[in-house]
Amino acid sequence: MPIPGRMVLADLRARLEQAREQTASVRREYEAVDRQVDEYVTRRGEAIVELAKHDLPDISHASIERTFAEIRDELRNILGRKERAQAEMQGRLERFRASIRELQLKVAAVAETLNGLVTRRTELEQVAAEKLKADAEFQQLSQQAIQAELQLKANEGRDEELQREAKEKLPAYQSSRLFQYLQRQKFGTPEYALTGWTRSLDRWLARLIQYEQHRRGYEVLTNLPALVAEEVERRRKDFNALMERVEAIEDRVSDEVGLTEVQREGEERGAAHEKLVGQLTEEQGRAQQVEAELTGLEQQQSRFYAEALERYVRFLNDTETTVLEARARQTSDPVDDEIVSRIAWLTNEIKNQQPDLARLNGRAQSAEQISNGLSFVVRRGEQADLDSDRCSTTNMDRINKEIDRFVSGGMNENDLWNSIREQIHFEPTWVETTVTSAGNAINHPVSQVLMSALAHAAVTAVTQTSPTYPSSSSTYRSSAQRSVARRAPQAQARRVEASRPTPSKRFTTRGGF
Repeated sequence: MPIPGRMVLADLRARLEQAREQTASVRREYEAVDRQVDEYVTRRGEAIVELAKHDLPDISHASIERTFAEIRDELRNILGRKERAQAEMQGRLERFRASIRELQLKVAAVAETLNGLVTRRTELEQVAAEKLKADAEFQQLSQQAIQAELQLKANEGRDEELQREAKEKLPAYQSSRLFQYLQRQKFGTPEYALTGWTRSLDRWLARLIQYEQHRRGYEVLTNLPALVAEEVERRRKDFNALMERVEAIEDRVSDEVGLTEVQREGEERGAAHEKLVGQLTEEQGRAQQVEAELTGLEQQQSRFYAEALERYVRFLNDTETTVLEARARQTSDPVDDEIVSRIAWLTNEIKNQQPDLARLNGRAQSAEQISNGLSFVVRRGEQADLDSDRCSTTNMDRINKEIDRFVSGGMNENDLWNSIREQIHFEPTWVETTVTSAGNAINHPVSQVLMSALAHAAVTAVTQTSPTYPSSSSTYRSSAQRSVARRAPQAQARRVEASRPTPSKRFTTRGGF
């Protein structure tokens, strides 16, 4: 049973949310370990200061208090700046996410309206097509236009053949000095004026190279292509004139049944949908950028961490901890030994936590990569109109397996999207199923109803002109399709000039609604 494309899109969004939750969970684990390490570092620093206070009376208490307070204030200042930056980015991220949710709701609402308009458009297309089939003037003009197109096609073929023949054969005439000499003398025409021995020699030369025979061929190659080109242009004008009358009737019928208004509204809604999807893509990109910046602040490589670490190292170096620890071991007082033991334990714990930090950071980066990749695929799905009623898949299991494969690292996001795109398809429109037996999309920017009506006229023409030759049907159908294709630029311009809706991808073709 086919699964609607909107469910594929919903599943992708759900998997994206899961990936984001997984990323957040790993980040929380990382932050918990990182806080523990920070606590150990702080306690180790405090222990060093405690040792200095206890064991070194020659270092003034006031000096130590002043130094510790100084570094503590600096670190708090750095931490405060980091927290403010995090809060600002978190606020921006929440605003982006709220905007994304709002845009997704708007996109879904417009998509629902578009799907309703598609259903209405299909109904009215059938009504309009039936009215055109019953319109005697339309049928007569359509058949005349198809006949004119067939003649135009034949003339175009002859024109191409003559042009190709002239290109191949004229160089031989032009490179023959004897033939060109007689041509310049206008031999064999009333304009030839030479007499006496020259005239006799020219006659002998003409017989030798069969000039009269070649002259006729040369004149055909130089004159006939222009004449045929003129005939092609004349027939093209006749064809366009007939098609303009055919299209005018189609416009009138479309207006009468309400199809024009539906197309107009569909194009407007389609443009709105396209604009909203573009805005959604931009907001998702901005949110992803902020997420990356926010993640960067949580890592040890962040600018705030590097600044605090550098300052703290300088503080510890200034305190000369190794000297303090060495002196403590030389005394018999057990208090300083306990402090040194505590410092050693804390140092060891800090060292032991580093592999966990590295592991969790790696997991977080991997989860972030998966989240970003799924976000990319969701954006592609939104841009590809997976929420169209015509979009579906019969292989949801394959899509889910491919998503699992991506999550496990077996493929990248581009391969995932390409694989999903191969598993989805858009049902052909009513016109596509009735006009093109192979389901080929009609990609011309004109009304699809016209194609349907012309196809009907083509079949009628076959039964009237050659009922015993079924093979003629494909010839006439091909002519009907070429007629629409030939008129595409003019029809588009005419519709724009008349302020009529001009069908586009966003409402009338296989790749959209």
